[in-house]
Amino acid sequence: MRSKEIADLAGVTVRTLRHYRKIGLLREPERAENGYCEYTVDDLVRLLRIKTLSSLGFSLVDIAHMLDADDTSQGGSAYDDKLDELDRELASQIERLEEQRRTVARLKAEGISPDMPLRAGRVIGKLTNADLFPSMEEVDKTSLLLAAHLYAEEDFEEIDNFCTALIERDLVEDYQRASALLEDLDETSTEAARDHAAHEMIALLTKVIDCFDAKNWDRPATTAEKIIDEYGQEALNPVQEAVSNRILEDVYEQIVKRSPSKH
Repeated sequence: MRSKEIADLAGVTVRTLRHYRKIGLLREPERAENGYCEYTVDDLVRLLRIKTLSSLGFSLVDIAHMLDADDTSQGGSAYDDKLDELDRELASQIERLEEQRRTVARLKAEGISPDMPLRAGRVIGKLTNADLFPSMEEVDKTSLLLAAHLYAEEDFEEIDNFCTALIERDLVEDYQRASALLEDLDETSTEAARDHAAHEMIALLTKVIDCFDAKNWDRPATTAEKIIDEYGQEALNPVQEAVSNRILEDVYEQIVKRSPSKH
């Protein structure tokens, strides 16, 4: 049998046949005088066995070991071990797939974009329903989206708690007003305007200070946090940056003072 004939009989491509030969899964066949490969019935049997094992989910490396063990009359034991291993792997895959289906169902039910982590999508959904996300500055939206993708699920909890508190405590308008004061600052702003902007944002954040975890503020920043912080800083003018630093220093002191380890 030539390459195309044996490939057609086994239901594989000639390219697959060549690959199996290249990695040693199939022997190199004899060559006819015209240079064409000549396969035997034994080659066909082995190829059919490879295809069957592959369809079950065995890797080509495992298949090679199983067929070699079978050739040395150790097939039963080798097959049992590999079947047990495959069964465990398939069970794990099924569990992952079932979790994926549950996630898909939640995304559909809650109208969350599929390119968004579930918890982050829920937060953005809350902000959108409260008319807060659409009114946010573009840099804040982008920072939130970055955090959604770069932060671990547990690290996003602080953002979730903060956003939820803004909504549940009727502080959305206060946040928008304080944010607008910061946005309006530039080199022409008076000291009074700068102090007022800092005071309003600090007053707002004090009302939700319980949402912040001291552990997250009293440790070195992660790579993801540095990237997001640097991105946010780049969008600020020098006056906004100075006032924002004042706000962060004040909030940091409040958070640390609330930490049980400081008492």
